[in-house]
Amino acid sequence: MRDREAARYNADRAFRQYDAIDPQNRLVAAELELRWNRALTPFGEIESRIAAHDASTSEPSLLSPIHVTALAADLKAVWAAPTNARLKKRIVRTVIREVVADIDDEASEIVLLIHWVGGVHTELRLPKRRRGQRTARPAISSRPSANWCSSPMMI
Repeated sequence: MRDREAARYNADRAFRQYDAIDPQNRLVAAELELRWNRALTPFGEIESRIAAHDASTSEPSLLSPIHVTALAADLKAVWAAPTNARLKKRIVRTVIREVVADIDDEASEIVLLIHWVGGVHTELRLPKRRRGQRTARPAISSRPSANWCSSPMMI
């Protein structure tokens, strides 16, 4: 997109220069027209590459509202499925409209207000890291204890 915007800017600038020239000055007008045409070439190439890309990508298959509701009902299973991070990011971008973060200094918490696409809002309160608190997790021993999954994680 930036290439497209830069090419458009260069073409517009070349046109403004060409448009501002006195028509009686034919040599300068011819040179500016040549520059304008040269500036239009990259813009056309970028536009054609964008059109070719849009034509080559397939439209996402639309799910029926019943399928979407079924997936939403079992979101934990969808999230835990063996997929890559890219798909999970797409899911998050699809269901979350905005996240607003605020700091509650009195409670020493970070307050996250999640605005979901459907209009529902969720507030999460996370403990604020105190000065001097470690950011890395402690080293894990080579022999895990029997109840490692039920013990709280130390951060």
